[in-house]
Order: sequence, then structure tokens, then C-alpha cells
Amino acid sequence: MVVWRNFIKAFIKALTPIVIIPACIISWIYYTFGLTPSSVLLTVTMVQVYFLWAQVEVAMRQTRLNALSYEPVLTILVEKGELSEFFRIKVKNIGEYPAYNVFIYSDSAIQITPKSKLIGVLGRGQEETLWFLSEKDVRDLREAQGELKIDIDYTNILNEAGGITFVVRPQDLTSPLAVPYRRRFPGLLLNSVEELVTLIKFLTFKRRMKKLAESRKSSTL
Repeated sequence: MVVWRNFIKAFIKALTPIVIIPACIISWIYYTFGLTPSSVLLTVTMVQVYFLWAQVEVAMRQTRLNALSYEPVLTILVEKGELSEFFRIKVKNIGEYPAYNVFIYSDSAIQITPKSKLIGVLGRGQEETLWFLSEKDVRDLREAQGELKIDIDYTNILNEAGGITFVVRPQDLTSPLAVPYRRRFPGLLLNSVEELVTLIKFLTFKRRMKKLAESRKSSTL
């Protein structure tokens, strides 16, 4: 019930700037002026304003995408030497541009010291060792059915903040899962359209999965 309540709220919120508000304005125009040349002209003007608004948002998004091209690409590597009993956890910048003020924080079911680290600059191809985990640490983490979460915050070359989270699971240490921070692009109209498309996909998810299962079943016959 809570899921559907939140779905309806999000659906109404997404519809507001692109459907509800224009419909209310158009209704008010025709209610006030009737079907006259003036009301038609006002309607056309409003459509043009929305069209220009969308063009401005597209330009803003293009600017944002250009800025994202200067982002560093950070990754977490977990390595173990053939003769070593320890797993080495390190962060590496595999991108073209440096990361500044890199703050790294760990959250785990086991004790890790220190829990946080601050790296001034992480340049292209540069790496920094964060922690060493013993086989006992990995075993304790597995027994606790836990995982090691590593949050990384930084600023890019344009002095814009960014971040990413990595999840290191004891059953698959050498393949950490990356969870990028969600980036919301500027603009109201385009964000509302994207939100609406996402909600519609959520609404039709079961039907699409059913069709996919049926198609797979028919292809195997």
C-alpha cells in the first residue's frame, strides 16, 4: 500500500509541470476569454514558451555533460600476493583527470582502522593503499554475513563535488560493486518527463517480464 501511495505521489509530481499546470492555464484562458482569437493567441504563446523552456534545459544539460567529461574515474582494487596472507585494498584513478580532496570512509561489520582517510590529490594513474585485510578479517566478515562499504567523496578539476560508493563482498573480494551517486541533471521539464517514463516502465514491468518469459518459452520449443 505504501509503495502505491508513493507511486501516485511521484506520478502526480511528474505530471504537474508538463500536464497539470498547462491544462489549468489553458482552462483558465478559455473560461475567461472564451473561444476567441485572443485566447488562441495566448495558448500558442504558452506552447512557444514551453518549447523555448525545453530548449534552454537541453542546452543546460549539454553544458552539464561537458562538465562531466572532466570527472575522475575512481575504482577500488583488492589484491593478494601469492606469498602474502593479507588482502590489499587500494583506490586508483583510472581516468584522465585528477581528483582533489578525496575523502574515503569505510563502514563494515568488522573493525577497520582507520575508518576514514583523506588524500589531497589522486592524479591520473595514481593509486593509494587504504587498508590491509587478513584472512581472519575476511572470515569474520563472511561469518557476520556482512560487507565492506567504501564511500568516496571528491572534487573534480572544475571544483565540483562528486562521489561513488563501492561494496566489497567477502564471497567475491576481487570484484567490488560500484554504486555511483545519482546525478540529477538541471531542468524541470526534462526531469519530469524522465520521471514519468520511469514510473510507466515500473507500472508495466510485470507485463513486459511476462512477455519476455513467453517469448523465451516459445523460442525453446
